[in-house]
Amino acid sequence: MILALPLLIACAVVALAAFLYLDRWWSRRAARRALARTASESGCTIAITDKDVSCTRPDGTVERVAWDDLQTVELGAAPVSWLLTGTSGACAIPQGAAGEGALIRRLQGLPGFDNGAVVAAMSRSDDQRTVCWRKLRPIDSSP
Repeated sequence: MILALPLLIACAVVALAAFLYLDRWWSRRAARRALARTASESGCTIAITDKDVSCTRPDGTVERVAWDDLQTVELGAAPVSWLLTGTSGACAIPQGAAGEGALIRRLQGLPGFDNGAVVAAMSRSDDQRTVCWRKLRPIDSSP
């Protein structure tokens, strides 16, 4: 009976860690797929509202991320594209999409947005993505 509680706690910790790992893996997988779809596309249109940002592709497909769900903003160099990742999906936006200027201005308004990272990403010749912004996690101050 005494060993049952520590074993139960250990199982709960392992289950939580597995869930968090799989959730992160799924989000990154969705982001990679969204980015891969943009490699050969052009003619996309960006729509920005107070609630979200969306990218409409020439075939009518729409990708959307809510501003309050936004977790990271990355910029890929080859091909140059923005990747906005949320907890429930991603929105990949190729450079030159209609409305990109407004998107950049909105992104620059995010607290802690790194304009230097944008410059660095634009000057790269490889296909690596550069993180320009990451949502800060609240610090748990509970005892």
